Amino acid sequence: DPVIAYLVPNSLPSPTGGWVNGSTISFSNGVGNAQLRRNSAGNVTVDVSGSVPTAMSFNNTLCSHNGNAGPFLASNCTMNFADSGFILDVPNSYANQSVTGTIKAVRKDNASQLCLPSFQNVQKPVS
Repeated sequence: DPVIAYLVPNSLPSPTGGWVNGSTISFSNGVGNAQLRRNSAGNVTVDVSGSVPTAMSFNNTLCSHNGNAGPFLASNCTMNFADSGFILDVPNSYANQSVTGTIKAVRKDNASQLCLPSFQNVQKPVS
């Protein structure tokens, strides 16, 4: 049977957080996908405000990070968005010529406010 869930926060992306395609999600074969975005650094706590069919009373919303199978915990429902960005280092070149450059994913350190690597020595797809 189809299931619909109404997500919290009930908003589109904003400085305080929201869902890319709206806060209603439909499940097919027990699977639903949603994208949460926050346009500034900080935390967003996600929850389910209701569903069709109605969930059993006194059930707590449990979450896991990064699509992993667990652990499912209420504390995992708070997502941290870091002040982050990219540093592009591309040398001067002429038009229509190949050039090699680097791109670094960085985030601001909470204490020093300096740029720190977000990950290193891995390949990430770019689209």
